[in-house]
Parts: sequence; C-alpha cells; structure tokens
Amino acid sequence: MATAPRIPIITEPGPSGVPLVGPTVDVSKRGKRFLPVYHQIKRATTPYIVNMGGGGSGKSYGTSQWLVKRLFSRKEKLLIIRKFATSLNDSVIAQFREEALPFWGMKEGVDYKYNKTNRTLLTANGSQVLFRGLDNPEKFKSISGVTMVWIEEATEISEKEFMILDDRIRGTPTVILTYNPISERHWLKARFHHPDDPYKRGVNEDVTVIFSTYLDNPLVGEKYVKSMNWYREHNPDHYRVYGLGQFGLIRPENPYFTAYKPTLMLGEPVFDTAYPLVYISADFNIKNSFLVSQHYEGERVNYYEMLHGTSDLEGMCSALADRFKNYRIYFTGDGSGNNGSALTTGNASAWSLIEQHFRAAGAYHLDFASVPTGNPSTASSRHTCNALMAHFGGNLQISRSGCPLLCDDLERMMALNDGSLDKKDCNKHNYGHAGDTMRYDLMHFELNTFERLGLMRKFSRASHQAA
Repeated sequence: MATAPRIPIITEPGPSGVPLVGPTVDVSKRGKRFLPVYHQIKRATTPYIVNMGGGGSGKSYGTSQWLVKRLFSRKEKLLIIRKFATSLNDSVIAQFREEALPFWGMKEGVDYKYNKTNRTLLTANGSQVLFRGLDNPEKFKSISGVTMVWIEEATEISEKEFMILDDRIRGTPTVILTYNPISERHWLKARFHHPDDPYKRGVNEDVTVIFSTYLDNPLVGEKYVKSMNWYREHNPDHYRVYGLGQFGLIRPENPYFTAYKPTLMLGEPVFDTAYPLVYISADFNIKNSFLVSQHYEGERVNYYEMLHGTSDLEGMCSALADRFKNYRIYFTGDGSGNNGSALTTGNASAWSLIEQHFRAAGAYHLDFASVPTGNPSTASSRHTCNALMAHFGGNLQISRSGCPLLCDDLERMMALNDGSLDKKDCNKHNYGHAGDTMRYDLMHFELNTFERLGLMRKFSRASHQAA
C-alpha cells in the first residue's frame, strides 16, 4: 500500500446532507454511467436488499459500483460470497478489479492492494473485502466485524447454507443478494418476496426488492438486444426467464426426461380409495424424499404426492403409515439405502428403518420385493423411463399441487452426451432428488411393462442392477 494514497474529494452528500468523512470518490462526472439499479441500492435502507431480474440488466455491475463507492466513503468490512470458491476469480473478483474499481479511478498499489492467496482486498482508508466460497460454511465462524455481505448468484446456495451464513455473521450487516429468478418454488421466493407482488415488494419491512431487466440497462449492447429478440421469437421460455426476469424454469437442450409432456401429463389425479394398492418410491440424501403413487398393471400410473425436505425419517414414515396402513404398500427406491450411513441410526440401513417405522405406526401389509440391491445406471434408466413415459402418455398423471418439486425436476434435469444424468449440475444447484424417486419408481414398478414393449434388445435386464 502506498504511504501517501490519493484521497479523492467527495462531491456527494451523505444521507443527512452532510458530506461523508474520509476517503471517497468523485461522482461529478459519473452520472450518465450509473445504472438504475445503482440508485435503487443507494436509496435502500433495509437489512436485506434483493437485487434480481433478467440477464443483462446490470445487477452485478450496479451492485459492485455501489459497494466500491461505499468502501471508499467509510470504513467497511465486506464479505462477498459465491457457492464455490473456484468460481470467484472469473466472476466477482474480476468484476471488482477490472470494472468497478477502475470505474471510480482506483488504482491497485495506490488506492488498494489485493492478496491473491487469501482473496482479500484492502483499501487505503482501511476497508476490507473478503471473497469467499461456501464450500465450508464452518470457516465463517472465524470471520468477525462484517458490515456488508454480497451473495452473488444466490440461487446456487441452499436455504440451509444461507441460514448458517446468516447465523455466523454477527451484528446487523447489510445483506445484498443478486440472482436471476428460477423456479417459483425456490426457497428465495418464499423467504424474501411478497406473495402478492414478488417483483416489487419484500416479504416484510426488512427486505427491499429491486427488479430490473436488460430493457432497464442503457449500457446493454446491441448484440445482446438482438439475441434477446431472437429468443423472444424462437424460444419464449428462455426469453421469459432470462429476458424478462420472470420466475420459471428453462428446459435444457438435452433433457433427461425427453418423453415428458407437461401439457399431457400434469393434472390433479384423485387418489383411488377403492384400489387396495399404494406404491412408494424413496430417495435418501441429506433430506429424504418419498413419492406416493398408484400403478394399474401397466396401463395407468398416478403420482399424487412428493414428500421432501426433512431428515426425520421416522416422522415421515409414521405420517405415511398412518394414512395408508389399510392398503398393501409396495416399496422401491434408492438402492444405497441398503447400506448403513450417517443418515440413519447406528449402522442400520434406511430400508430396515423404514420397515420398522411403518410397522411401529400400525402398517403391516408391506412389500419390499422391488427394493434394488444397487442403483441402476442413470443412462439405462433414462432409456427405460422415457420409453415408459412415451408408452403411458396421458395415462401417466402427475399432481401439480402434490408434486411441485417433481414437476420442476422433470423440466430441469439434463443428460450428458452419453445419456447419463448430469449429476454435477444437480449437486451444484441442489435439485434432482424428486426426479430420482420417479426414476426409481418407473424402473422397478414398471420393469415388466418395459419388457413387454420389446425394447430389451438394447438394454438387458442385468443393466438395471448396475452398481
């Protein structure tokens, strides 16, 4: 750090009309280059600021502009978060060093210094910027004195990760979240957005919602505008989400469930109380998932309810057993549930515990014959599931209200070039567990139906038990 740093003269008054004390920036010639989101962030006074909208709106650019201004106006300690630390260098760090700091005329070695090893930036007036990934939230226990937090691409992180981060940061820092809206059922929407006006109002007085699209950005390039015009004409879903910034999902170019037809398969099937059979497919992860359905001898399948979101295996089993104890219940699902894991008590397998919990709750007509000893390869199950979905067509019905997460996964899950599931993307964005329960359901409850379709030439029955 230079011993005699340049101290720009302030020309902008503080909140009370009195000039701020200390190093700051000269804004006299910057007015025309400020984006609308910059001024909206500047006016916000709430603890949480949600800066969301479509691509090309300048959300991140405007946020970094305001943060740099704030860092040089007073002494601050800013924590900037991405889901993975490896993504910091090519995103927010580059934006800070190559755009936001030069925008204000700040020079490295004169006005600030950057430590590449620990990803820390120190300004001449003593402000600090810490760039961190959420790879290990426990590390945040050692960070104190944070006055501002910026969570970039907030849709990448889970609600649990946010809660851990929120608990670790002491005091009342200003927390800014920037993101493109995705699913209506993403936790961010319920946590921060008013249900009646999610694009303009926060869920309470602690939240400011700032919404913008590329149409609000006077600096957006002509090339980007032409690109959005093309999507508007040829891919309305893409334009609706990334252009207009509306909540929604975009079907990938190489979807895993190619035969899924939402207009044909989504509805509100009514549970058949006169039918004596109930089918349950389970997936075991940090949060357990159960899919409830009824199968009608290869002619029809109804999916009624998707249970997801708790690690309380006993509680979920007891609730299901209480509802269906008078039916014969068939089980299938995640073959790894045959092994003891940290998600179960002691060394007992999840499937053993499920049987114990159901029996303890009074359900005795249980059939575990379809529980696999190992999981099918995702490539072979993709082939099987899509063949079966094409076979059933409109006779496969999924409840919109009972299975919202499943509806999302069927649209969102994508395949790699070899046909296998893109697990990396699922893990990165925390989705796919509901889709896995349906994958297991079709693979094992409808395997005989698949064999009757005459498609076993490509995949032998043995492939369905691949480890």
